[in-house]
Amino acid sequence: MCGYAAKTMTSLTNTTQAFTQAQIVPDVLSSFNPAALLGVEFTDPSTNQSVNVTPGILLSMEQPQFFLTANVTIPSTIPYVLVIIDPDAPMPQNNTESQFRHMLGGDFHVDNSSKLVNTSAALSDFVNPTPPTGSDPHRYVILAFIQPADFNSTGPELVNASTPRNNFNLTTFGEAVNLGAPIAGNYFLTGPSSNNSYLGIDTWVNYVRTVVIISRTKR
Repeated sequence: MCGYAAKTMTSLTNTTQAFTQAQIVPDVLSSFNPAALLGVEFTDPSTNQSVNVTPGILLSMEQPQFFLTANVTIPSTIPYVLVIIDPDAPMPQNNTESQFRHMLGGDFHVDNSSKLVNTSAALSDFVNPTPPTGSDPHRYVILAFIQPADFNSTGPELVNASTPRNNFNLTTFGEAVNLGAPIAGNYFLTGPSSNNSYLGIDTWVNYVRTVVIISRTKR
């Protein structure tokens, strides 16, 4: 196994273990066996400071970017579905609104510059994480799936702009649209703004810019 592949496999193992330790398995997924790494980077537009998300990092950052890395070549024709959910709404101590759907969108493709971009409307546009005062930090789980062939017809039948975001069930939705298992995932923690001091940033922007980099195999 080449050094790059070995590093990827080690990171995949670390991510899988982090999901289990954070109880994302079984709270969100029954199991998690990723084939690729889903890196997330948050940037503060006012300072250009950025941080790469390692699973479980506590932060309050702005404008996430997503990076998908694998030790095999990923065809540019494959479409992906991205989802961000909060299994701790309204607070981990009493998660009666779990799961809260922060973003759900399909038709992400790799462009000529190796970025995964989407020009179609999301089923659920990104909304800010806003844990209420008094809450412990929430887990924000980000997952990437290979998009089913009929997702553009089955997905909107279940989720659209008027569908409540709270009490979403990713497992039920995934079974209904034949989503399959996630190929990659990551998560971070965010609490009420008064509890977050990372880089001194306490607010979220009202939009998300998604940029996914597909890393080709290094031999």
